[in-house]
Amino acid sequence: MMRSEVRTARLILMAADAELARLQDVDLPAFFQALQVAPIPDWPPPLNDAETISYGAEQLALAPETMGWWAWFVIESETRALLGQVAFIGPPDEEEATELTFSFLPAAAGRGFAKEAVAALAQHAFTRGAGVLIAHADHEDAAAAHVLSACGFATTGDQAEPGVDVWLRRRDAL
Repeated sequence: MMRSEVRTARLILMAADAELARLQDVDLPAFFQALQVAPIPDWPPPLNDAETISYGAEQLALAPETMGWWAWFVIESETRALLGQVAFIGPPDEEEATELTFSFLPAAAGRGFAKEAVAALAQHAFTRGAGVLIAHADHEDAAAAHVLSACGFATTGDQAEPGVDVWLRRRDAL
């Protein structure tokens, strides 16, 4: 099966299909091999846990046609280093909304990779039918706020839970 990719100036963004999601869940050495990247001892990046990884794998196994609406693995083109992950929480709902999340390994911080990946995948989502992207960021996470703001998201003033701000970007704001 051909995997879906989005490329930027410095990155390869690889969409998880059912097999790649399963490998990340149950066989990390095979996962790294499938991505053609070096093994990373501290994978997955922060904010990803066994429960979220398993959930994404289950959803793709049940509905493989939703590939591209779950995890995307971020790989640096030049070095083939696995840097992090951007994900949607499923296909857009009846209001054309979906949630976007992102998490990068500490070694990738401060180099603009998150901004580049989030911007590319936000645009990709809008071309595939999303009308609204929702993100949540810890109120104290200045780096996440910078990435979201730079990618056209704005805070709504709402909180998803105490200390977690809701951010929004609409397709028509392009």
